[in-house]
Formats: sequence, structure tokens, C-alpha cells
Amino acid sequence: MINGRIMTLEELHTVYGPKTTLEMSWREAEQILKKSDVAIVIVGATEQHGPHNPMGVDTFIPLETAKRALRLLEKEGITALISTPVPFGMSHHHLHYPGTIALRPETLIELLYDIGQCLADQGVNKIIFMIGHTSAEQESCCHIAGLRLQQKFGMAYTLFNRVRIRQRFTEEDKARFTNARRSKIFDSHGGERETSCMLATAPKLVIKEWLEGGPSDEADRIYKEGLLFGEAVRKGAHPLKRSGLLVPYPAPQDYTYKGLGQTGDPTVATPEYGNIVLDLEAKYLADMIRGLAKMK
Repeated sequence: MINGRIMTLEELHTVYGPKTTLEMSWREAEQILKKSDVAIVIVGATEQHGPHNPMGVDTFIPLETAKRALRLLEKEGITALISTPVPFGMSHHHLHYPGTIALRPETLIELLYDIGQCLADQGVNKIIFMIGHTSAEQESCCHIAGLRLQQKFGMAYTLFNRVRIRQRFTEEDKARFTNARRSKIFDSHGGERETSCMLATAPKLVIKEWLEGGPSDEADRIYKEGLLFGEAVRKGAHPLKRSGLLVPYPAPQDYTYKGLGQTGDPTVATPEYGNIVLDLEAKYLADMIRGLAKMK
């Protein structure tokens, strides 16, 4: 049920390509692996993104980006296998919000290694770990798993982090990315950009009546207190009720607008802006896939 309405099976299970291994048969996977030894492993998250977005934002968005990238490469005869997305990651600072799931670092590393080992046995020699939840912790786990795969199987691996990849945008791309924004306030989590991408990807999952937004000077101050030399400082605080796990401070209930878990203004989000963001990031992912496909 979404927005009080029961969805039909057709609405919930519509599949459009390129498929992931979750959606395809073994023969479909076999056909792709005969053409390509490149696999994309999406490392997403199940974490709150404000009261209006689904918790799978960090899985839905990179998956849509990957699909768009492969469609860009179709005419060149280049493809890759999109593995079943990993919907959990390093989301411990969101654990005070119901529904959030976070893995221990050793669990995520072993999970990614096991996935890579299976793919290696099926002929994959190059892996892109596509990071949906773009934290330093998540990136570190991907690097460790990739390093182990490289040492054990000689596999090539790389990371696609949508935040870092924007540093490679051309000036024209930066202008497109920036000029399409309607809000000029700080926007990082569950705000205009991510909500716009969800409106372009899965609009029925955005609960529009729960959209709320605006700047918060106090939240901005607390967020900046958690930065040192431009990098986040992880300090254990906020013990959870039963496990006693110390959630990092500052956590989203501290530095987000009214503690809703969002930064930025999602009320001005548009699918048009979302499509610009997705298409730009897909272009750079396509470049990465193209480079790996040519690598001997």
C-alpha cells in the first residue's frame, strides 16, 4: 500500500531493462557473460531519507543510473552484468529512525567478497562497486573487499561514487547540474536532489503529503561541528536502547531540519532535475564501463 492506495501487481512488478540478476533467468545471465566480463555490484542502503522518501533511495538511484549507462552503451555493443543490488550498508548513524538496517563492517566486507567470488567463477574479471550510500565507511568496505578479490583471483575492481564522480564533471556538466536546482540552501540527504531523482525513478514511492523543507541554522551549525579539515569526525554517542551500540554523533536527528532526517528542501524537487542528475551520472558510469571493457 502506498499513499493509502493498494498497488496492483502490474504496478509493483513492472520490469524494464537492462535487468539485474535478480530479475533475469540464468540463460539471460549466460548470454551477457558471453559478451562481457564486467559486473556492476550496487552497494546500497536501507536507511531513512526524510519522512517522504522510501528507505531504498541509495539502492533505487544507483540502479537507475546503471540501467541508463548500459542503454547508452547499447549502440557500441558494450554491456555488463548488473548483479542483484545489495540493499544494506553502513548506515549506523541513521539507526534511531525506524526501519533503518545497518551491517557491521566485517559483514559487508565478507558479503561483497562472497558476491565477487561467485562472479569470478562465472567468468567476471572486472567489478565496479557502485556506491549508493556514499559514506567513507561504505567506501572503505568496498575497497577492502575489492583488494581481497584482486589478490585472490586477479580481478580488477574500481568504485563508482556518485559524489566523487561529480568532481570530474566538465564545466558544461557542472553548469547543467547546478543551474537546474531550484533551491540554493545546503542539500545533502533526502533533499531536493535525491527526492528529484526518486521522482524521476519511482515517483509513486515519494509520499508528497509528507514533503516539508526549509533551512535550519542550528542544524547547519551542528553538522559543521562534526567536520574537521572538511572531513567528517566519527564520535560514538547516542547508545541504542537494547544493543547499546554507540551511534555516531552528530547523527541525522541532530543536524537535519527539525530532526526529520533530511537536509535541503525536497518541496522544490522535480523529476526534470532528477533526470538531469541521473543522465549526467550515467554518462560517467558508461565511460567507466567502456574503459573496463577495453582493458586486457
